[in-house]
Amino acid sequence: MQRIFVFAGNYGDGKEYRGYFDGENFCPKLGFCKSLEHLTEFDFVELYGMDGLLCATPTSLCSDIAGLMRSQFQKEFGESKRGRR
Repeated sequence: MQRIFVFAGNYGDGKEYRGYFDGENFCPKLGFCKSLEHLTEFDFVELYGMDGLLCATPTSLCSDIAGLMRSQFQKEFGESKRGRR
C-alpha cells in the first residue's frame, strides 16, 4: 500500500499525525484533522514517505497542499495511482 504520511502542527506546539495521502485522496485521521482544507489552519505541514521526511513547508508559503502531496507522492513512488493500469 503506497502512502505519504501527513503531519501538521503549530510552532511551539509540535506536530501530530493528521492523515495520509494515497496518490489520489487525502484521508484525514478522525479526531485530529477534518479535511484537506483543515491543514491550512496549521503553521506547517510535513510529508513522510517510507524512508523518512520528504518535505516540510510552512502553510503560509504553500497555496496548494494537495498539489504538494501529489508531487511528493510521484517522487516517492514514481507514478500516480491514476497512471497505473
